[in-house]
Amino acid sequence: MDEEKILEKAFEILKKRKLIWECKKCGYKWIGRSIGKPYRCPKCKATDWDNPKEKPIWKCYRCGYEWKAKYPDKEPRYCPNCHKREITRLENYQKQVANKLREVTIEDVRFVYKNCANMTVPEIAKKLGMSESQVNEIINQLRIRGVNIPEKREKA
Repeated sequence: MDEEKILEKAFEILKKRKLIWECKKCGYKWIGRSIGKPYRCPKCKATDWDNPKEKPIWKCYRCGYEWKAKYPDKEPRYCPNCHKREITRLENYQKQVANKLREVTIEDVRFVYKNCANMTVPEIAKKLGMSESQVNEIINQLRIRGVNIPEKREKA
């Protein structure tokens, strides 16, 4: 056997016996000093080196500060910057901003008025890119102000 094959064979044996460890955070591989599981990665010093879970990013509503959670499965109690409890996961915050109610324009009111007899509220909301509650609010405001909103026709 040549030297390279001997090294590969030794590597495989060590790996099977769990003497070679790999950090799931930085990818570093090393031979442990003992048979037991190492406490931390020697390169990046991560104590959760064998945990492949990504730590979620949190955002404070109050000050806008963003940080990675210390423990991926636990929700932080407060913002480490301003110490307020108004926090959320960044991904949830981004969804909320994306779904935020938009300004209603006069064109939206005209479209709702002209099409509310022929279209359902969800169809109108989808067409205009607004929430169903905004469409219902437009219809209610028109009715309050005495505008005759035609009732939906029964489909034959």
